[in-house]
Amino acid sequence: ASFQYFEAQYPGVILELSYSQKKKDLSRLANEYILGSDADIRVVISIDVEYKGSKKASVSMWRPRIGVNNVGEKELFVLFRDFVGNLIPDPQASLQLRLEDFGTEAFGAKFTDLTQNIYISAETLFTFLERAEAKARRLKQGEGLVRSTKPWVRKRRRDSTPAEHLDPDREGIFTEQEQRAAKKAMMDDGSYKASSSEAELE
Repeated sequence: ASFQYFEAQYPGVILELSYSQKKKDLSRLANEYILGSDADIRVVISIDVEYKGSKKASVSMWRPRIGVNNVGEKELFVLFRDFVGNLIPDPQASLQLRLEDFGTEAFGAKFTDLTQNIYISAETLFTFLERAEAKARRLKQGEGLVRSTKPWVRKRRRDSTPAEHLDPDREGIFTEQEQRAAKKAMMDDGSYKASSSEAELE
């Protein structure tokens, strides 16, 4: 997911969710985002959820740091769910963003009041992740609320390009119009000579 001002070339904030990538791959991806945008991407957030027997989840955040060999250095790492899936309570652990992060530097220059902070606690991250996983499980297992009444007898998908059918009267009119147009085109052609039967009719 990304958050981007519609006039900006790049988003200000990018959010990546990973179940399989290793942390070093996420770090490399964050660096590519930041360097590729010349640091117009201000924050890359990664939520890393382990799998294959572990429910550990962590969030990492990268910001561009302008300096020699020091762009895109990881700034924050917060573990908010342990190996068995329990919340790791830590009042100090939170994802902290600034309002100005959601726009590029050029966008931020247009406004002076973008210094407010946004705090997302570890508890909130934990709750959002639990809800998302529960929703995915329900969908995979075919559970959840669905309509109980099915008034149709059977379902039939629409043709991708339905054929157009004309009623017999309209089809006859179109055929007659086509014949008249073809005859007129031939008569307008100077090299055309009418047959004896056509000449008699005229």
